[in-house]
Amino acid sequence: MARLDWRGGRIGEADEVQVATGEPIDSGAREGAAGTAHLDADGRVIGYTVAAGDAPSVIEDRFCIDGLSVLHFNGYWVTGDGKDIAPNDYLYLVPDPAVTYVGPDL
Repeated sequence: MARLDWRGGRIGEADEVQVATGEPIDSGAREGAAGTAHLDADGRVIGYTVAAGDAPSVIEDRFCIDGLSVLHFNGYWVTGDGKDIAPNDYLYLVPDPAVTYVGPDL
């Protein structure tokens, strides 16, 4: 199962880095995960646009990825603070290429 997370300091600090283990695989749209998968030039899954009625657990199953880590990685804190996924939200399923690591070597 693929997993996404942060390593290092707090989000927004210089010593943070996005990391991934495994690679998401799209097993096809379904009820609860009917949004759009986004692919890179090599055909690898890199992101997902949420559709109405989507549920994190079904998105997790569709891409064989740990859903809790996807929510955390994308800033949807699953601690009861009220932020839920919504239609047209973009979820990174691999590290965001716009985020660069600028801290000390790991």
